[in-house]
Amino acid sequence: MRTTVVCDNRLYLEHFEINPAGVNESYLTDSLNFRIHVGKYDSEHENIRCVCNGDSVFIQKIATIDTSGVRKVIELTTYSLSSLKERHDFK
Repeated sequence: MRTTVVCDNRLYLEHFEINPAGVNESYLTDSLNFRIHVGKYDSEHENIRCVCNGDSVFIQKIATIDTSGVRKVIELTTYSLSSLKERHDFK
């Protein structure tokens, strides 16, 4: 497991290797109120990152799209931080 601190030290992205061939799974948590699954990715060509703006949390799945190394957001999911804390979701 690898943990990345995001959003001004308020949230954490937890990355787990679920397949030795390079498939990882990520969870977003504040370690107190919620922990949600935010996606799977191929660690060789993709990554998941988190960007925060006020109450909004943007989960971006990024992939290398060609041999030149150009990276592009291929999936975007938005969450309300206050809503996540209210729901006390631990999946």
